[in-house]
Amino acid sequence: DENKATETTLKLGVVLARHFLKEDRPGAALKVLEGFRSQNDPEINYYLGIVYRQQGDMESAVAAFRDAVDLATANVALRYNLAILYQRTNEDQLALNQYREILKTGKPGNVYVERARRNITAVENRLRRFTSTLRYDTSLGDTTVDDEVREIETSSFISTVNYNLATRFRPRKNTVLTLD
Repeated sequence: DENKATETTLKLGVVLARHFLKEDRPGAALKVLEGFRSQNDPEINYYLGIVYRQQGDMESAVAAFRDAVDLATANVALRYNLAILYQRTNEDQLALNQYREILKTGKPGNVYVERARRNITAVENRLRRFTSTLRYDTSLGDTTVDDEVREIETSSFISTVNYNLATRFRPRKNTVLTLD
């Protein structure tokens, strides 16, 4: 049967690619995996994403993981890996979307669901680029009380307003930062 032969060949390709990855031969793994990419298999795309990430090609890694998620939408492990890549490429809103989807579709107690729950706070904080605090203090200087006249004398009144504004900055690729 042709379908069974294709499925077996695909499985052998994945096994061979995993073997090359274990031997730290990502180039050989990539050649095997790219030969099977047209099969639209989430596992092939997953390993392609791994190889691209190891080689530093984040754009291709994101594309491969996105394809894998499109083919296996309920797979929270694939979504988690895609979310991590989005974070590494400063696409925090896309990462947050993946983490939220993991929480919606994943089973409680699943390791990826718990990791997503932890990572959401960090991503949300980065998306809130500015934080601020406002504090108001008052104080009285030398104060004397005259009980006979029922009068309070104050030599000074101090009012202080403190406003602190902070920003979180993550440089993107090819960002030049100049400080004067």
